[in-house]
Amino acid sequence: MRRLLAVSLLVSGRLGLAQPMLGQQKATLPWQATLPLQKVRVTYLSRNALRRDLIGCYALYYERGRVDASLFDAAPSARLDSMPWRRSASRESSSFGASGGRAFRSMTGLSRAGHPAAWHRPARSPSWRADSLTDSVRLSFIDGFSGPEFVFDAPPGQTNALRGRVFVFSDHGPTVTDRGPARAIRERCPP
Repeated sequence: MRRLLAVSLLVSGRLGLAQPMLGQQKATLPWQATLPLQKVRVTYLSRNALRRDLIGCYALYYERGRVDASLFDAAPSARLDSMPWRRSASRESSSFGASGGRAFRSMTGLSRAGHPAAWHRPARSPSWRADSLTDSVRLSFIDGFSGPEFVFDAPPGQTNALRGRVFVFSDHGPTVTDRGPARAIRERCPP
């Protein structure tokens, strides 16, 4: 046992693992002096973080072709913005969403001509949000009572053509109706 203790003290002393005595500096191992020190930077993506690769304009399609008036308040195209979504311009401090308004982003419905679509409830404008856990994006035209919501698969790097489904929400009758498959094709945003 004494021999094992002596060998371990000798080895740890040679490797610089022994504790320095009072007044001595701790020795560095030879390989520690030659390696550059690198700080490891870890980035965590919030579940509802902004997905910059989704920002832009998309033409919306569903089972009958290009989105039209049969989907209540949905616009044929949508411009996804990076700004946090607000309930109304008059209430700057009130944000909607479980994460303090950061989950929902501003979205503008566009006509086929590229003009902002008329929205009959300005207090509840269209919004969008991305979910990093499911790699999906939701475009909501719900006015607080009814309206469609598009749910698309949006894997990072594959955001030019999105596939998913459209659901129509209603405050009467069946509350949620699956309207079938939907697509969003990236298009050039109007000036």
